[in-house]
Amino acid sequence: MTNASGSRRRKGLRARLWEELTSFFWIFLYLFIAFGFFTLADKVVHREEGVSYAAHGFAAINALVFGKIMLIGEQMGFARWLRRAPLAYIIAWQSFVFTLLLIAAHFLEHAVIAYFRHGSPQISLDLGGGGWLGLGLVALMMFFALVPFFTYRNLAAAIGPEYLHTLLFRTRGLE
Repeated sequence: MTNASGSRRRKGLRARLWEELTSFFWIFLYLFIAFGFFTLADKVVHREEGVSYAAHGFAAINALVFGKIMLIGEQMGFARWLRRAPLAYIIAWQSFVFTLLLIAAHFLEHAVIAYFRHGSPQISLDLGGGGWLGLGLVALMMFFALVPFFTYRNLAAAIGPEYLHTLLFRTRGLE
């Protein structure tokens, strides 16, 4: 009996682990694509040539770190206090707060890089290359980049992931 319950517990743990890894993978992929486009847009705006693998590497690292932060936030019941609010409010709140977290993570990343390059952490407002205006524009872009992500996640939670998948990806007959 102990062995059977132990194997059920392990199977449950494996299933939960697989679910967490799958969830983390989709969060990472979404963020990596978004950060990759931000990196590409930055290169185009600054008229830089060539492929900067380091910049895309930072996009991948940022997506990994920020994806884990988002996964932890979901598991902690982030925005649970808003559960009776309309989904639009929940989506906007989550997008706003995670945009703030992203900006904080960006400043921390640059402070760490400056520490390794110059021996002291240096924080500047040069996010997006334009001081406060650049910071505001990057925050606005990130906010709107997160809205579809949180819309999908919250709709899946509200109506069920299978039904949402069916609505989005199955062919519907002509009416």
